[in-house]
Amino acid sequence: MKKTMIITLILAMVMSFTGCANKEMKLYNAFQKTQEITSMESDTDITFNFDVSGLSEQEQTQVQVAKQMLKDSKISLHQKMLQNEDKTIAKAEVDADISVGGMAMNTKIWIDSDISGKIPKLVEIIKLPKMAMMSAPPEYQNKEYIVYNIQEIMNMDKGQQIDFNKLMSSSKELQPKLTAFLKDYALDFNPGFKIVDDKGMKDINGESVSVYELKLDDRAFKRLMRYSVNNLLENKEATKFIQDYMNTVLAMAETADVEKEVAKEEMNEQLNELQNNLPQMKEQFNQFMDTFEDVKILGDKGIVVEYAINKDGYIVNENSTIDLNIDLASLEKAFSKDTISVKKKQVFKLNLNFNTNIYNINKEIEINMPTLNQQNTLYLSDLIK
Repeated sequence: MKKTMIITLILAMVMSFTGCANKEMKLYNAFQKTQEITSMESDTDITFNFDVSGLSEQEQTQVQVAKQMLKDSKISLHQKMLQNEDKTIAKAEVDADISVGGMAMNTKIWIDSDISGKIPKLVEIIKLPKMAMMSAPPEYQNKEYIVYNIQEIMNMDKGQQIDFNKLMSSSKELQPKLTAFLKDYALDFNPGFKIVDDKGMKDINGESVSVYELKLDDRAFKRLMRYSVNNLLENKEATKFIQDYMNTVLAMAETADVEKEVAKEEMNEQLNELQNNLPQMKEQFNQFMDTFEDVKILGDKGIVVEYAINKDGYIVNENSTIDLNIDLASLEKAFSKDTISVKKKQVFKLNLNFNTNIYNINKEIEINMPTLNQQNTLYLSDLIK
């Protein structure tokens, strides 16, 4: 399980930049440059469509409730972000409007972090929706905010502590290695078919931008999945980066040297075991993908993501559609040992639409944190106590 999780985490990290060979490097470079933004605002809209076929009359009645709730449902997010160039001091504010089943709800989230000094600061504040608090115990119903303060939580645990000076030093050393690894991986990444297409220039929100489209149908998605995992399992640099990362984590923990040595030995044993088992893991994964080949996951629209890059090289718009199509009959046929009959006929369809506009990049932005006191605030540390 631990080995699988390591591979999954690295894969998820790398998959954000897949398909960035040749001309697609422009999109990769835009991803990289967008990470360097020190201030911005963004607006995101998320909508859903849900349907099921092959149900009995009784099941259809039950599902109709869920369909009705998702109909015309929408999540709208307005975000502000400020950070310094070292990414050690940051503030963020998110205003969320959620409409589900004809019911509207608003909540806000603030984040205030500073890990530039000896004592780290990370405070998360959530404005509690009135609807959610109606069912809370009486002593909590007048509370307006819930606060997570990492320093208070850490002070409650007198056991293992983290040396944050080492954390910052190690993070700065690890960041260039991560950047170099991702860049080399992106340059060598070649699944054998086109993933990203240059759609030319468009006018979006009154600005002339370059648009790149990432598009995958069901077959291409599975081909990409197979190539990505096999390529990662064969990548020696990935294993080396994992080892560097784990050594960094061990260095941050304020434990006895003997304990660190034991942990380091255990980690090296696991990495060696992982390395030795890679051929077997690769074979098992490919066997799974062979079985999975006839199981349809994506609908006719597949996955489509449009990225708009402005003249300064920043991503300023992201428009995405994910069309999921889960056919239970094909799942049962592929993975069930009983090949005599397929009982499940249901096909679940879920369409997700995302649209994000990013603006006021590197401009002056003000984030006002709420005023907290014992009367209006619920502290997570108090709940834990």
